[in-house]
Parts: sequence; C-alpha cells; structure tokens
Amino acid sequence: MTDPTIWITQRRFDEYLVAANHDRVAARELYEWNVSISAAFFELISHVEVAIRNAVDVVLQPLETPESARVDQQQGWWFANPAFLTEHDLKFYGTARKHFGQKANGASRDKYLASMTFGLWECVFGPKYEQLFRKHLVYAFPNRDKAGFKRDRVHKNVLALKTLRNRIAHHQAIFDLPLEERFEQAMDLLRWIDPDLERWVTGL
Repeated sequence: MTDPTIWITQRRFDEYLVAANHDRVAARELYEWNVSISAAFFELISHVEVAIRNAVDVVLQPLETPESARVDQQQGWWFANPAFLTEHDLKFYGTARKHFGQKANGASRDKYLASMTFGLWECVFGPKYEQLFRKHLVYAFPNRDKAGFKRDRVHKNVLALKTLRNRIAHHQAIFDLPLEERFEQAMDLLRWIDPDLERWVTGL
C-alpha cells in the first residue's frame, strides 16, 4: 500500500495517526472517510445555505425602498442598505462589488444576492439583529416551533454549519466534530423553512 504522506505530508497525516492509535492502515482509512464525509456535508450545507438565503430574501425584499424612490438603484436592496445592516455587515455587499469589478453597476440583484457569502447569513441571525428577527426574520421559518422559537437557536445552528463549512473548505479534519449534531442542525433549518424541503434534501 502506497504511503499517503507522499502526497499529503507527514505533518498532515499525523493528526489521523494519533486518532488511529498510530495504526497507519486505520489512519489512511480514517483520512479517506474524512474526505468522503466532508464531501457529503458540503453538499448538504450548500442546500441549507441556498434555502436560508432565499427564505430571508422572501421576507426582507418587500421591505426595500421602492425603486422609484432610490437615488442609487442598488442602495435600496436590503443587503446593501444601512437601514437593514450595520456598517460592518455591509462589507459582504462591498466584497461582491469588488468581485464584479467593472460589471458592478450592471450586475443584477439576483447576481448580488447569490454572491453574499455564508458569513452574512450567520450575521443576520446574530444578537444585534434581535429586533429584525422578531419583526421579520422569524417569518423566514414558517414551519418553526410556535412556542419558544428564538433567534439564538437559529444563530447557533447557522454558526455551527458555517464553522463546519469553513473547515471542509480548507480541507481540515472533521472526524472529531459532533457530526450527528451538525446533521440534525441542518435538518432543523430545512424543516423550519419547509418539511418538503427537508424530505427532498434527505432523499437526494
């Protein structure tokens, strides 16, 4: 059996060796399993991110400044508007503009919305948006538990999935994380949006 450290370095492989009690065969199998489960979770989290993005936008888009009243067309979009987001969180829109470069002024709203990173969805469920959640964002989850459903519960789930997604994106080990809990947190978010969505994703 070829030594995987030829490709992934001994330093990277050491984490798996320690977890496998220095059994090199078991460590290689753990490494391969970690890659596979990471791919599965990345797919799941992509569904969750798209669903949350659209559910939030369905709630907030109707609150935007009418286009006829805007000085700048894009300024009325909730994710570009200081009436909705703090200056710190408007950075996600700013990053998107930089990404579009010379096409920034002509890019559609849908293109901008799709360019918002997972960080924005974690931010909008943070403590500073408690009132926005109570008045509006809570309705992004029409199938939520009607009693005791709070913003911090959503934030906890979204933050956990964002952290997991970042570890996967950087090809880090995730075998030491509570993956069953992360799966349930993803399912909760999907189910709160729509039970049919949860069933569809789990059936893929």
